[in-house]
Amino acid sequence: MAMMLPSGTWPGIRRGDSRSSQRYIGYVDESVAAAISALDADDPAIAADAESAWHELVALSPPGGPIQASVQQYCWATIRRLDLGTERAWARSQALADLLDRIGLARYAAIARSDETRDLLAIDTDEAWEPAFYERMHASGVAPPDTRLVSWQSICTISELDIIDRIAATLEVATITDGFATTGRPSLSRPHRESITHSVLATGHDGHTLLDELLDCRIDLWSTLSPTRAALYDELASVIHAARVVPLHAARTAYRYLQELGEHRGTSIEDSGERQLRLVLQRLGLVHRAHGRTTLRARARSLSIDDVLDTLVHEWIGTRYAPEAIIAEALMISLASTARGTTTMDAHFLADALLTEEGWHDGISEAPVRAASRTLGKLRHELEALGILHPGESQPDSIAVIFACAVLRARLLHARYPRGREE
Repeated sequence: MAMMLPSGTWPGIRRGDSRSSQRYIGYVDESVAAAISALDADDPAIAADAESAWHELVALSPPGGPIQASVQQYCWATIRRLDLGTERAWARSQALADLLDRIGLARYAAIARSDETRDLLAIDTDEAWEPAFYERMHASGVAPPDTRLVSWQSICTISELDIIDRIAATLEVATITDGFATTGRPSLSRPHRESITHSVLATGHDGHTLLDELLDCRIDLWSTLSPTRAALYDELASVIHAARVVPLHAARTAYRYLQELGEHRGTSIEDSGERQLRLVLQRLGLVHRAHGRTTLRARARSLSIDDVLDTLVHEWIGTRYAPEAIIAEALMISLASTARGTTTMDAHFLADALLTEEGWHDGISEAPVRAASRTLGKLRHELEALGILHPGESQPDSIAVIFACAVLRARLLHARYPRGREE
């Protein structure tokens, strides 16, 4: 099941209406109950605020209870969305801080009464608050960073939230171990956080890792866009999972072209095949054409063949949700379908179904299948120029099939699930 998180919600933290809230309804352990009772003896209003804040906080937290990330989410975002007004919101955060202090969670209490919390609660508009929230969330060091393995989304399934919570909790422990946690400032470099994220995603059992579970979460999420997409992913899930390694042969043509271009420091003469290859690599940002001369861009000057392959897999479609990307997906699904030993699915039919079911056909412009035909032709020419497809062949070879599965896998792990259509 997919759930949409509100704007500005870090995807590792749950809303009050998630399944976490159901798990924790009525739950208050003895230490919390005693702390609330003690607060009530001093000031009933503070006690009432603290009790409400506690229930709201555990609704955002993983099963083991609050973690740093969920405290930050509650104090920096959830209280603000309660529309209590700045002073009442700050009072509730202060009440939560008093309660957290009494139950031995002084580090979390410091977050609740910090200047950062007050500053974020005082921001008037969502437009100004949202970037400040994300900046502070990531600066805290406990938000999982985007990596080459995965890009985190603001819309995800509940199961993915559990995975993100595990990463956030591990990052928190690493932060504490480094001795900086009490400051609320980042103590881990980005490479260190990426390494920890990858280590957590590599955990699992029986050969099934958290990254595999995350891929299943993304398949479930994207399957909500249309019945055709759901059926296709259900059919291809196993081969997409298996596409962890792509033969370097898929990048050989592009790599040789880049090597030769670098050796000659650019070229001005090209035949039709070289021109097509140049156009693909130009679209991917690896080469540049100016004044009739093709040269390498800076990012392409020291790429290994593995780097070139990684670029092709991750950027051939990219991360946008737009008609051309959907048509490219249809072509990849068509090629990947032969991995199941079946006849290649018709890419035109798939593109038509996906575009129509997902709302890209407005009934006025030309039929999606006709528009898709031109785009599919262009995309096939690109794959032929890269040496991944061979002109005139009715069935793709194993290299093309594996490449297609890997592209679909990368798209699932990195593409932005649409809040709305990108024109």
